[in-house]
Amino acid sequence: METRLRRLIRPLVRRTISLIEPVVGFRTDPTGHLLLRVKMIFGRYEPFLFREICRALPTNGTFADIGANVGFFSHQIARRFPKARVVAFEPNPRIYPLLHQNLSVFSNGRAFQMGLGAREGVLEFFHGEESCVGSFVQEYTSQHPSNSLRGQIKKCEVTVATGDAMLADAGTIDVIKMDVEGYESQVLKGMSLLLNQRAIKTIFFEFCPFAQKCAGSQPEEIVHLLINSGYVIAEMEGQNEGALVSAENVRALVTRLGGRGYTTLRADLRPGRN
Repeated sequence: METRLRRLIRPLVRRTISLIEPVVGFRTDPTGHLLLRVKMIFGRYEPFLFREICRALPTNGTFADIGANVGFFSHQIARRFPKARVVAFEPNPRIYPLLHQNLSVFSNGRAFQMGLGAREGVLEFFHGEESCVGSFVQEYTSQHPSNSLRGQIKKCEVTVATGDAMLADAGTIDVIKMDVEGYESQVLKGMSLLLNQRAIKTIFFEFCPFAQKCAGSQPEEIVHLLINSGYVIAEMEGQNEGALVSAENVRALVTRLGGRGYTTLRADLRPGRN
């Protein structure tokens, strides 16, 4: 009975979403999870992260959204901070048109159909045929719950640039939100000049040991890289919200997250570093 009821309700909800989106001015992925789509439309997606981004971003600051997907955060920031500069990067060819549409209505926002990595070039990108989840990491993409039971994994070639090149004229980058499904270390390696110049103040990023292992890197690598670049890292959610993540205890965090767990971390540039 419950399954039959869901089958009846889902088409109605999808139809309702398609009618609401033009009114609110934000498009979601038609194949996406219904609850997440509703949360995005009404501005309630990951409220804890959006709240902290807003607190960290000056009214005329610069916000970079790396792995922007359909652009929920970019859209919200561009709307709430009309004097800020918003740049968003999304390589997924199926999702990028939605990002571009969502951000193009703002004069202070710009979207790029590309990925960021350690060096410029062209890389294979893997994405679900009926899912908004995609990455440069084939193993992780194919095993993600959004893809493993829905359709096929498609492969395409996408342009990759470095953050050093794409953000060179941005001056100070006040906030970066990075969600790149295990490719974090490569993105940061491509920002070595910006990191050395202390040009990036705050980085919010998803920390998923399983995804990073699929990418061929150790989960601790990104934490060590940021600490060595002068950042203080803290957990943002759960029972350990606010707890510092150090080179000494990151292994305990990896163990606590287990095989497929993830969390959101915040890295703030330590003041006074030479």
